[in-house]
Amino acid sequence: MNWGGGKGEKSKLKTVCKYYFNMDVAKRTFAQLLISQGEVSLYYIPKYQREYAWRKWNLEALYDDIEEDDKEHFMGSIICIARKKPQGYFQVYDVVDGQQRLTTLSILLMAIYEKYRLLNEVSDKRYISKLVDLSEKLLSEKDEMLEGEKEDFIEDGVRRFIRVKPSTQNKNLDDYLFLLSSCGLIKESIKIQPYHSVRLMAKALDYFRKRVPSDRQSLEALLNKIYNLVFIHISVESHANAHMMFETLNNRGMPLTAIDIIKNKALAELERNEKQDMDASYKQWQKIIDNLPDSEMQMRFLRQYYNAHQFLRDQTNIGDFYLPVKVDGHKLATKSRLINIYESIIDMRPKWIMNDLIIRSAWYKELTDPENLAKGPIRDQLLDLQRVGAAPGYTSLMIFYGLYKDGNLEESTFASIINFYVKYFFRRNITDTPPTRDLDTFQIQLSEKIFQRYYNNEPITLDWFYQLFEDEKGRPADLGTFVKNLKESLYESNRDMTRFVLIKLCEIHANEENRRNFWGRSDKGKYLWTIEHVFPQGEDIPLEWVQMIANGERELAEKIRQEEAGKLGNLTLSAFNSNLSNARLEVKQQKQTQNTFGKDLVIGYQNGLSINNLFYEIEGQKFQLANTPSWNAAQINARTNALIELIKDYFSLPTDKNDSY
Repeated sequence: MNWGGGKGEKSKLKTVCKYYFNMDVAKRTFAQLLISQGEVSLYYIPKYQREYAWRKWNLEALYDDIEEDDKEHFMGSIICIARKKPQGYFQVYDVVDGQQRLTTLSILLMAIYEKYRLLNEVSDKRYISKLVDLSEKLLSEKDEMLEGEKEDFIEDGVRRFIRVKPSTQNKNLDDYLFLLSSCGLIKESIKIQPYHSVRLMAKALDYFRKRVPSDRQSLEALLNKIYNLVFIHISVESHANAHMMFETLNNRGMPLTAIDIIKNKALAELERNEKQDMDASYKQWQKIIDNLPDSEMQMRFLRQYYNAHQFLRDQTNIGDFYLPVKVDGHKLATKSRLINIYESIIDMRPKWIMNDLIIRSAWYKELTDPENLAKGPIRDQLLDLQRVGAAPGYTSLMIFYGLYKDGNLEESTFASIINFYVKYFFRRNITDTPPTRDLDTFQIQLSEKIFQRYYNNEPITLDWFYQLFEDEKGRPADLGTFVKNLKESLYESNRDMTRFVLIKLCEIHANEENRRNFWGRSDKGKYLWTIEHVFPQGEDIPLEWVQMIANGERELAEKIRQEEAGKLGNLTLSAFNSNLSNARLEVKQQKQTQNTFGKDLVIGYQNGLSINNLFYEIEGQKFQLANTPSWNAAQINARTNALIELIKDYFSLPTDKNDSY
């Protein structure tokens, strides 16, 4: 891993760091972080550090990077303060930067340990050795150490220590201990803390339990990749030096990205082999950057471009546009393979690939940022696709868009395909089906089939397209699973999809009087319309709400808040959320304000939105949020069910035709 020049440069860096900051800098794998040269290390996150904060998208990105990379994956730097180490004691580090990564990897190891333990191959000595080694990456044993710390506890007469100890903020350490216990790593019973399941640490373990494989071969392959993750371990002797280094690393330095390396390769080859002026080549490349100014978008475009267009054929009768870009041995363009793939393509045809990337990057911009397209069904559907978070779908959509641009795909068919993707990816984001690991490979399968159909001169029809999603890798969750997930606390599990579906229901049932721009933003870039909780979501529940929701029983009100406040039935939209906040129900329903012209404006639930006027039924009696006289758990669940019926109707798919739910 090249992280600071050649061997001489690394030596100079270490000398400078040692002289100015009194620190040690070393490249270490994750396994070496925990045990280096036979010495066990413990990483303690100070009490003042915030609680565990990684959400699903962070976990997803980390797991995908680990799974996709064939070689060592670089995880960045860990900055810590080395405690003085008495003779015979463990080396203890206080973590200044890196707590989220270390804690997440430890939780991932718990999920792997749990799956590995269930194999129960106790007659296999290698299996037992692996299990013990995995356990020791999370917990270590020693006869004695500093007393009075919560991280050491006696079990079977042996004092045990947590290898990565989270901070104590917001029950963090208690939750971590419970996770260790629930995975079988701690024998003694650890008390579960109130609302453990709704905190992010518990959600992280649940996520990894779903993604970690169950067979021994896959588990050991995954574990090997995790152990070989690469960190830069920076150890200092004071908080002042630690924070100085943290600021230095986070505010200075711009390392070369994959995009920079690919660009440099392209410019060099065009000059060397095509005799093209370097300035002219640079101006060409700049067109790609102008189309896609965001570096993450550039990376995604290059990955998806290859994944989709590796099936182009060399058909001289239809011009250079269809020269192949397939690189042997590379079916999937991952981050780690991207440079090798494009270096190979550039070596083969630098001029062609430069021109094609310019054309396709302009189309990719239109697909992913359609604001400037002409008004119509395609623009509307692409905007929804952008909002629903359907990034993997752009792989095959690039091909469809090319066919549409060339006149080989009707506008109505293309719009229907995008609309299908909007519904498909909304349901996927709610159910996690298909799983993330299958999305890119399925899109590659789709791309190959699209090109095959095109080259066979067969029409691209909707019936043919929908049949492709009968494949196991791409099949969406059935309606029963979809509904089950919608009934849960959707706001807590996926706020973006919650906001999207509430807006979509308002849009599709709007008339001219209550039509709004729900996606408008303020001068500061914030959405004007936001999610409003009918029963307030905050922990400090107002007395009048305790009385209404739970007949004055505060403990019951808190239980309802934890279990019901995030459900669809307790949510609506408001452009004046702060004006409603913790107000009484009747105030939230009837609240008015004046606009700049002095005209009265209803900002409460009687504002005419269709989701506020939706009828829901309890024991034969009909209610509406706009005017219901009371609010409780029964109201929330009845309204949740009514909203779900609308969602099922709109987000149904042709693939549901055999679903009897």
